[in-house]
Amino acid sequence: MSGGLNLSGESIGRSGDQLTGTAERLAGEIASFRASLASYGNPFGGDDLGSAMQMIYDVISEAALESFEDNAGVLTETGGKLVEMGAEYVNVEQANQNLFTGLGGDGR
Repeated sequence: MSGGLNLSGESIGRSGDQLTGTAERLAGEIASFRASLASYGNPFGGDDLGSAMQMIYDVISEAALESFEDNAGVLTETGGKLVEMGAEYVNVEQANQNLFTGLGGDGR
């Protein structure tokens, strides 16, 4: 692997913020899509076949949209945990640097 892996608490935190922002945009798009679908009303008609189609459509679309909303929620939660991880990483790095400085090293 060329260049190696270079992590910092700040980059982890920024990634968490970006993931949270993406999840919030996804949740907004899902809500917008849900509203758009609702605006169509019942496109299947009122006869027996149309009623059956509407019932099937309602069940499937609700399950799919709930799944998408759950995924957006998990992404939001994961982003928040990355922000916390980044902050903790900074704290541990600072504590380690202080420890080495106290031992007579220069902390680098």
